[in-house]
Amino acid sequence: MRKLFNYGMGVTLGLMLFLSACCQPVHAENAATKGGQVQYTEKYPFSARVFVPGMAQIHKGQVGKGVGFIVGEAAFIGGIVASECLRQSYNDKVLRTHSYVLRRDYADKANICTISRDVAIAGAVALYVWNVLDGVFAKGKTRIAVGEAQLRFAPYVTPEAGGLAMSIKF
Repeated sequence: MRKLFNYGMGVTLGLMLFLSACCQPVHAENAATKGGQVQYTEKYPFSARVFVPGMAQIHKGQVGKGVGFIVGEAAFIGGIVASECLRQSYNDKVLRTHSYVLRRDYADKANICTISRDVAIAGAVALYVWNVLDGVFAKGKTRIAVGEAQLRFAPYVTPEAGGLAMSIKF
């Protein structure tokens, strides 16, 4: 049992180190003195990420804003689907009932669902346009660009041990 506990703690520690390494920027303190080309940038090249809600913001380091765009789009799309389903249901009830009072009530509810659906569509379109414009024009976090160098961390686990592997590409 103790060995299993130590194994689990090693995996947990490895994952924590992995996540902290992935979330921290890479600092190149002495690269300029060693002849490396270092530049600080807040600009990001245009990519297709801007067309997926929230992805450009997450790529730029604005995770909260990116998650907000994703949740907002999902909420608006859910509102569109729910409103349209309810509208269709009320329209079917209008055709199946013979009572004038119920027909009028169902028709009024169908109209309210139509308005709700149209508002949700307008909201989804507005949020999507804001997402694209923000993804193209908003500045991201300042990053240090060091040529083509890459630094990657990955956890590894074996039956005897666990740890963190580091890979540097020049």
